[in-house]
Amino acid sequence: MATDTTYYLDTSLFSTATAVWTDAALTVKAADGWYQSPTENNQIYRQQTGGTLGSAANCQCALACGTPISVSQHGTGSFVSDIDMGSAAGAIIIYFQPYSTPDGILATYNSTTYNTLTSNTYGVELATSGQLNFIGKTSVTNCEATDLQGNSFTVSNYIYSGSDYLATGTNTSISIPGSGTVNLNATGDLYYTMVIPKPSATPDTLQLQIVNVCDLAPLTAFDYKVVCATALPSFTTNAVETTATLACNAIQNQTYYFVKNSSTTGSNPPVADSNTVPQVGNFVFSNNTAGTALTNGFYKIAPSSVAQVADGVVSAITSCSSPTNTPYTSSTVKVSDPLACASTIDQTYYHDGSLAEPQTGDTAWSDDGVTILTNGYYKISATAGIQITGGTGNVLGPSSYALGTSFSASSLQANSANACVQSLTLTLYHNGGAPLPVATNIIYTDACKSTVAGDGYYKISTTGNGTYMQVSGGSGVVAAVTSCPAPLTSFSSSVGTTFGLVCSQSLTETYYHDGAGAQPQAGDTCYSDALGSTPLTNQHYLITGSNFMNITGGAGVIASVDPCS
Repeated sequence: MATDTTYYLDTSLFSTATAVWTDAALTVKAADGWYQSPTENNQIYRQQTGGTLGSAANCQCALACGTPISVSQHGTGSFVSDIDMGSAAGAIIIYFQPYSTPDGILATYNSTTYNTLTSNTYGVELATSGQLNFIGKTSVTNCEATDLQGNSFTVSNYIYSGSDYLATGTNTSISIPGSGTVNLNATGDLYYTMVIPKPSATPDTLQLQIVNVCDLAPLTAFDYKVVCATALPSFTTNAVETTATLACNAIQNQTYYFVKNSSTTGSNPPVADSNTVPQVGNFVFSNNTAGTALTNGFYKIAPSSVAQVADGVVSAITSCSSPTNTPYTSSTVKVSDPLACASTIDQTYYHDGSLAEPQTGDTAWSDDGVTILTNGYYKISATAGIQITGGTGNVLGPSSYALGTSFSASSLQANSANACVQSLTLTLYHNGGAPLPVATNIIYTDACKSTVAGDGYYKISTTGNGTYMQVSGGSGVVAAVTSCPAPLTSFSSSVGTTFGLVCSQSLTETYYHDGAGAQPQAGDTCYSDALGSTPLTNQHYLITGSNFMNITGGAGVIASVDPCS
């Protein structure tokens, strides 16, 4: 902190002096360093270097977030403070108390200005983008809305120096638009709330401007507190609905966020309210950093309460009346029973029947007796559904779903050889009466039989050598069920070559045959792969140190096995 000491200037004004001296005779210059204007309310500094004063500079000290500020000084003016928000991400909340005399407020963060305010008493207070939002009490003489709107004022500039607002010695012109920026209310002495998104660590400085243009008394009074960025509290609700009735009936499957106002009044520092769900006048957002305001509409916030949102703020809360008809859970409408069976139960609908679930002859609505259900099929439990017909919400059912028979199968393969070596990793379904599918059965990927399996080969059993099915025709129909052949036997061999060279080769390859013995014999078929998909070509192959085989015919069949001698 600076220390008051007596120094001397070589002119009558600090702004025009060339140096600072320690004696009245101006024989000894003061030490180099920073010196403040002798006028205590003037925050002008000059640096003396080499015995010469430099140009004037303002000193503006950042205020730590979370610090309550109470101002009762000066007259009209533009009061600017920098707020150090630190490195935490979240939502910045500003509580502002203008008392009775109207004051304008504008915050700037990350090159974006913010001026929307709200309060428990008066709800949202909007202002033209980039303009000061003037709030305060009505009926203040010479400071009514008509005195402010469309007029310009010249006021002194003040900056926050760490403990006080001090004059810079300059003035600024404040022009108030003819409409859209003055929001005066019957009650003063209450706190208004502003919220600013801070989704990342930087920037870490927010600038706050508060302006009083009404020269009614020698003092200006206002309080504020800029709360350090933090994640907003959450609440559970529905996706936006267009009416309160729809919101009352909607599924609560969304997590959204709100800003608590302060009910504090007078000169007491602001304290956030204790509500656990949004109340009238609260900002509401879809994320916890206040980046995206909720869409205008209706949101259920308690078992029997719905909040209406306008301009990102709760404008009203209404009660949900007890339903006249019986609620039940259902899927959305589908064009067929199988598609309904495979759908998700995620809606609440209503019927006028006497049982928990709708029955044939009942009428069903998407809300409580207002909008009848569309014709089609609806799933109402894991095993049953209803049909709506006639265009009047008439119910048929419920009917149990004819679920498919489940069985284990391999993944889809391009050929039988690939299928036969697979494991049974899938669960598929068929419409036959046996445990495993047979020819002409239809294969489905789901128990509701809404989606047929793709064409190709599937292993369906591991008994013996295993069994596979072929699905063809594009409609999931089983063309055939066939036993897998015995697995091929591996053996060592040379590469294929001519008769004259075969006995000089080495056993460098692993091939496969379908014979019964360990070594291939005449009549066996030989392959280059274990799946049996690629027969060996017509050549001679050394298969032991003294025997070779001769493959002819183009299908991998051994014509003979002969000794090298």
